[in-house]
Amino acid sequence: MQTFVFKFYFGDHARYLHFHGEAHARLERDNSVYKDLANERTMFIRIVSPFLFWAPYVHHRALQKMWVDGVLHKSVWEEAMNRLNGEWQEFVLLVRLFLSLQT
Repeated sequence: MQTFVFKFYFGDHARYLHFHGEAHARLERDNSVYKDLANERTMFIRIVSPFLFWAPYVHHRALQKMWVDGVLHKSVWEEAMNRLNGEWQEFVLLVRLFLSLQT
């Protein structure tokens, strides 16, 4: 029984999540097999986003492409977090530079 559970969880579970062999199978990671649900942005984000150089829209779109139908791949998440960490390190470096030039 343990080998069946192990095989299903690590082998067949991905096939189950992506409807392997079905007519409506998920062929690409960022395509939904269900009806697309539009995630509306709040009024606050619509107002504040231009002042933040449209960064909330960009990050929201990236999250929508990563998180499809409640399925998120670990490799995609790690890649996104590495990219965000790199962006923040660049911002911190620029802030340090500007602060050191002002003093």
